[in-house]
Amino acid sequence: HTRPLPPGKLVLVATGLLIDHDGYVVVPLYVDRQTVGDSPLMVRMGDGKLTTARFVGSDPMTKLTVIQLDNHNGTPATISRGRPEEGSLTLVMSADGGARLVVWTSQHPEPGLIVTPDGSVAGFGFNDRLLTAAACMPIVQQIIATGQVHRAVLGVWVREVPKDDALRQNSPVLGTKPAICIVNVEANSAAQAGGLRPGDLILAVGGEPVGETETFAAVTATRSGKTDLQVLRDSAMLTLSVDLQPR
Repeated sequence: HTRPLPPGKLVLVATGLLIDHDGYVVVPLYVDRQTVGDSPLMVRMGDGKLTTARFVGSDPMTKLTVIQLDNHNGTPATISRGRPEEGSLTLVMSADGGARLVVWTSQHPEPGLIVTPDGSVAGFGFNDRLLTAAACMPIVQQIIATGQVHRAVLGVWVREVPKDDALRQNSPVLGTKPAICIVNVEANSAAQAGGLRPGDLILAVGGEPVGETETFAAVTATRSGKTDLQVLRDSAMLTLSVDLQPR
């Protein structure tokens, strides 16, 4: 969230991820450009020092904001290629700067920045969800390049499938796999042309597991052209191809 400081100043209170030597930082928090305007942001670094930053852009669908630090001496994070392994020991860094070791479970991700045993960053945990850093990066690069996201549109309305959902209880094939349930398919959309139907469960997009709306929005946003979707329909596993085109 943001809270006012002296006039013309804003401070962003969240755990950010430094991604390169140019000082770009991604924050798992949506901040509207109109709220910030051209005012500088005051950012507290990991060593407690304050610096200023400029607002670069944000994406409401993935709840990501990118800022650029004016001065920093930090080391860019190494991005993990996937999710932590079940039962592995991870370091969770919370928004207030605290850190704790936890045993990873995909069913109950700890809130905060998730760091794997090899020191790489797996992503952001929030509300029992994980938005992987790898899925974030294409979104972040678009924001850096253009200030916004020109996303591909699949043409579906979806809902999440929580761990206690009746669909999981009635479908042994689904089990604990991450999944997004299609509620509606728009006419004349890429989804309709690809054969998707209401009730289908999307398990992966282009090989990336999707179980949260933010992850789904992230992995579909920057896809272009033919993209394979792993779908569970009734008890049958299907691979459907859709033609995603950015708008």
